[in-house]
Amino acid sequence: MLAAPFAGRIADQKGPELVNRLGAGLTAVSFALMFIMPALSPQLQLCMLGIAAVGFDLGAQTSLIAHQTIIYALDPDARSRLNAVLFVGMFTGMSLGSALGSALQGHWGWSAVTVLARSAAFNVKRQQSCRTCLQERRGKKKYFLSSFIFLVYKIIIDLIT
Repeated sequence: MLAAPFAGRIADQKGPELVNRLGAGLTAVSFALMFIMPALSPQLQLCMLGIAAVGFDLGAQTSLIAHQTIIYALDPDARSRLNAVLFVGMFTGMSLGSALGSALQGHWGWSAVTVLARSAAFNVKRQQSCRTCLQERRGKKKYFLSSFIFLVYKIIIDLIT
């Protein structure tokens, strides 16, 4: 709710790719903070948890706004159907992520969950940057398939939380 107006303005002015990169970067930083929490005192762990949770939520909201900007541009007459597909994919990813996160936590602990989450977020950021560079070199417009691949990476992030 906090990130939506800000992310929407940036997506309208500079494009959803920048917003996606910001969201993925914020998510990656949040999980990096969660990774170092065990090395801190209990008071600092609590503060760090609050900061990282808010950062992750803002990153996820920012990515959602960017994805909606991308899919709404595909076909303005099919917004409700496209939004339904987006949210079905997100909720499927989140439910699978709950199972994967529980398995990681049970077998290897919290550090394994944060390493996987951070890796997925950095991978999203890297993939988005590579896609943007290729599009600039080729001078082509963004394709639905590229946006879909980025959405799959976003779902992977949701999988592990």
